[in-house]
Amino acid sequence: AGQKILIPSIGSGVSQLAAQFAVALGAEVWVTSSSDEKLKAAMQLIQIKGGMNYKNKNWVKELVSKAGKFDVIVDGAGGESFNPMLSDALANGGKMVIYGATGGASNEFPVYQVFLQHKSVIGSTMGSDKNFADMIQFVQKHKIVPLVSVYPFQQAKEVLESMKNTASNGKLVLTFKSNNKSNL
Repeated sequence: AGQKILIPSIGSGVSQLAAQFAVALGAEVWVTSSSDEKLKAAMQLIQIKGGMNYKNKNWVKELVSKAGKFDVIVDGAGGESFNPMLSDALANGGKMVIYGATGGASNEFPVYQVFLQHKSVIGSTMGSDKNFADMIQFVQKHKIVPLVSVYPFQQAKEVLESMKNTASNGKLVLTFKSNNKSNL
């Protein structure tokens, strides 16, 4: 509670859940997106404090001048944004949690800034069975609901294109409906 958190790529289903968790814990949540529409939707649906379109050339500098530096950054994108977020947006003593690299790997790592500014970089893909059980209780207690869009399998190509072009929002599910009455 009371921490300022940055969650990049708010169109992602995981980012949306992370933002909902952080808001439920009382954090001041800021987000990024490639779309102004997604930023507006996040402010309405998730009650975030604000955001910045990362397509803007100086988005990190603009965001920090607007919000200040962040205690925690929860990132699943990596790529070109990793170093500027770690170097310029994360506060001294802050923590950066990485759970993916959909934007690719980072070419450089700001080693000096990490140890001189007491920053922590934490990699995570999952927790323990207990962590999962605790998360389920937290979700139920705070009535957290993911944004899910369901499409028939026949639209798989269009759905994958929307993901590739970052046009999608939330989790995307493809359904397979069959007339087969088998119990298999």
